[in-house]
Amino acid sequence: MQLPVSRLLESLSEDQYEFQYAGSPTAVVHGFCPVSGLRAQNLTWVRSIDALPDAVFAGELDLVIVADRPYSGESQLNVIATPTPRAVFFSLLKAFFAQASPAFVAPNATVLSPRIAADVHIGYNSFIGPDVVIGARTRIENNVTIDGEVTIGEDCLIGSGAVIGAPGFGYFDDAQGRLQKIPDFGGVTIGDRVYVGANACISQGTLTDTIIGDDSKIDMLAYIAHNVVVGRECLVIGNSMLSGSVQLSDRVWVAPGATLSDHVEVGRNALIGVGAAVTQNVADNAVVAGVPARFLRNRG
Repeated sequence: MQLPVSRLLESLSEDQYEFQYAGSPTAVVHGFCPVSGLRAQNLTWVRSIDALPDAVFAGELDLVIVADRPYSGESQLNVIATPTPRAVFFSLLKAFFAQASPAFVAPNATVLSPRIAADVHIGYNSFIGPDVVIGARTRIENNVTIDGEVTIGEDCLIGSGAVIGAPGFGYFDDAQGRLQKIPDFGGVTIGDRVYVGANACISQGTLTDTIIGDDSKIDMLAYIAHNVVVGRECLVIGNSMLSGSVQLSDRVWVAPGATLSDHVEVGRNALIGVGAAVTQNVADNAVVAGVPARFLRNRG
């Protein structure tokens, strides 16, 4: 691949990133690399222009570098300066270098639903129940089980081993004091562009649906219990557990290993710290951590 820097800049303009370019207008890139393993005529990035390694200046690498601001030294460098270097770098990789494998339905997948979009990918050994609805361009990886009244939107990715729509864990004592399973009548509704990581579990709702909003990301090994509502653009990181009827507003970040107790409500843009045990509601923009979780500060 020989990619002129002008095409990179055009892509960033189309995506409305804030940036400025200083360098050769005829620079080209043939690939990409981390700053720890530089290769000639590649695209790379650093969080701070001050963190450029000496290797950048040692030879004729002719790199295109994404950084937080322009380079002001004597060397002639090709720099895309932006307030969001990480986002810009990976946006370019996604636009020009990421190639999705063709969609297909594996021959040993079990697909009982007629309401699967034509371009959905379903991997090996996966099971799709008769009441499942899956939108266009969604990818279901290997060994996934989706059953019950489950609706999944467009452009989603469901990782290997995920289970969606299994009955929730709810019991009551009957008149003789014996544990009885609470029957589940709800389903699961997943929006567009949602990621559900490998071996994550999302339980069906009891009376209403468990809901995952558009653009939210559920990491590997996370557990979403019955009746949970996850808003838009939330991040629920690995080994976290959202207990029954927890509600997350939009853009909430749940760090690894956090546990949220039944019926807790978390406000918009809040951050739940690593390993936190959340037993009370969390306000908008709040950062909480600890066992039990306590307020630390507000997010900027």
